Parts: sequence; C-alpha cells; structure tokens
Amino acid sequence: MRSLRFMGPVERPDSLRVARALETSATVTEFLSGLGYAARHQHYLQVSSRGRRLAPHDALPDDGEIVIALPMGGG
Repeated sequence: MRSLRFMGPVERPDSLRVARALETSATVTEFLSGLGYAARHQHYLQVSSRGRRLAPHDALPDDGEIVIALPMGGG
C-alpha cells in the first residue's frame, strides 16, 4: 500500500484526490497530474520514495511512502 507525505510549503490536494491518485497512478507524471498539479508546475516538485529521487517517467513503487517536496536553497 502506498502512502503520501508532503515536506515543506507544498500545496496539498484534498484527501479524496490523494486517495484516487495513490490507487490509480503508474508514473510520477500521472501521479502529480492526478493530484491536480499542472504540467508547468510539476518540474518544481521533487518526488522520492525509499530515499531515491524519482524522475517524471519513473514508475511509482507498488508500496511504501512517496514524498513530495519543494526543494529550497539558501545561503
């Protein structure tokens, strides 16, 4: 079973949309689209699972936690 965690100031979709996307998505791009993130915004988000950053074309793992973060830098 998949689960989702957000890190940082990421806009969070409603729980129904999250549940649907977790059940039906195959790739990172499909997942982010299912959550309601516009294609033009998706490249700003970092998606990872099991400590590994996932590329847009990567398949989502069948189970485990998926993390969506908004990378930030500073000095």
